[in-house]
Amino acid sequence: MASRHLQHCLDTVRRSDWEHYVTSLFIPAHARAAVFAVRAFNCEVASVRDSVSSQSKETIVASMRFQFWRDLVDGVYAGRPVNHPIALALADAVETTPISKHFLQRIISSREADFNAKSVYPTLASLEAYAEQSQSSLLYLQLEACGVQNFKVDHIASHIGKAIGISTILRGTPAHVQVRQLYLPSDLLAKHNVSTEDIFRKGPSEPLSDVVFDVASVANDHVTTARSHIAESAVKNEFPQIALTALLPAIGCDSYLQRLEKAQFNVFNPSLQRRDWKLLYQLWKKNRSGNI
Repeated sequence: MASRHLQHCLDTVRRSDWEHYVTSLFIPAHARAAVFAVRAFNCEVASVRDSVSSQSKETIVASMRFQFWRDLVDGVYAGRPVNHPIALALADAVETTPISKHFLQRIISSREADFNAKSVYPTLASLEAYAEQSQSSLLYLQLEACGVQNFKVDHIASHIGKAIGISTILRGTPAHVQVRQLYLPSDLLAKHNVSTEDIFRKGPSEPLSDVVFDVASVANDHVTTARSHIAESAVKNEFPQIALTALLPAIGCDSYLQRLEKAQFNVFNPSLQRRDWKLLYQLWKKNRSGNI
């Protein structure tokens, strides 16, 4: 039976990040509690941007909330966790698994930088860098929880994390636009002659779909590269099978990219906002196949 603080983490991830809740169920039992603690931590840190506005007073509130999570992490690693369910779950995880404080700190820093930006990323490369900091860090933590310390696997996780981070920006675009925010790279917007005001006022357009295609293509390239590296490493017996369970979040990302292509790269297509009820079967199938 799950402890009260672990149950809190399970409930948080199931409510706030259903896709990764389902994916995390495939993590081996000995690592699952640590992974859900990390995922719940990420949900709470990510929610700071959505829970406050960009007004100056609210920016101060956001800064205080990010600092709360920094202090919480410091307390966990100092052996003095605050009486908060996620802190207690992380403290349990740190006792049994070698999860790095550095990656938890990177998640906070990347989310805070994202909040303070309040605008588009200047280049696609800057979006990739954000994805590495936020999403790849999560995968490194999941690998650590599973006991995997392997440079080649970390390289694969980097590609998958970038793909997830990029696709997450695409997924969130309709919600961002509703509050007059946009996180698509400005160099691509300029390339296709798309203005943010046009998007805010008119929504979908062919030029915007061209921007989305360019962004999605990079995410897809990362998934394809990761898949190729897994296959190559498996042939050489250099890919620990337990690592696959930590990298299964790639499946939800790949599924979204395929559905986006079917929607002709219109991120506003209502079909993209629905849950992918085939995901559980896809996860089971890919986990058995040995590749993403």
